[in-house]
Amino acid sequence: GIYARHLSENGRDLVLLFVEDEAAVRYRDMLAANDFPEADIVLVDTRELLSFCAQSGHLLGVVRKGGVLIPPEENVERFQWSPGMSAEALAAETAALLLEQQQEQLDVAADGDGVHG
Repeated sequence: GIYARHLSENGRDLVLLFVEDEAAVRYRDMLAANDFPEADIVLVDTRELLSFCAQSGHLLGVVRKGGVLIPPEENVERFQWSPGMSAEALAAETAALLLEQQQEQLDVAADGDGVHG
């Protein structure tokens, strides 16, 4: 499974992606301290996660380097997911593809400058 936060303001689920391992460990430990089910941290290809979110209509939330995220107070027992491509999911997938193209361009530019990341 994956960890997602339910956003009550729009009824959608936010799948979390942590840039730093330490932030993911800290979040997992805070979940455990609040009696949430045990969570495992796994490395996932960002493109696969973007594709999953686009297909399922979920949002992808990125916890950037140095970011701290506080877990919700309550656990949602059932993850609301059904396969298919909604208009929102299609727009999200398009935005994700544009982001991916921009990242590839930045990677190429960085490689040309002798910078490696």
